[in-house]
Amino acid sequence: MGVFLFFRWFMNTKQIFLFFLLFFVALIVMTLPIWIDKALPIMRNSINSAGKTFEEMLVSLKYISERLSQDVTKMMDKYL
Repeated sequence: MGVFLFFRWFMNTKQIFLFFLLFFVALIVMTLPIWIDKALPIMRNSINSAGKTFEEMLVSLKYISERLSQDVTKMMDKYL
């Protein structure tokens, strides 16, 4: 509350809001490299774990596509 009253002497409410908004945006931009450095190992682990099950996902996608293609052809035969 004291900080707000201090800024109230110099700026109106809209200017105070914009000041704090720009301050937080600058803070996020300045600390972004730290966040990226912490996120890279997590992203690598996610990619590696997803790569282990890629063959299983490919098999299930082929099964689903075959089922859909059969069902669509059966439906088209009914209407043609």
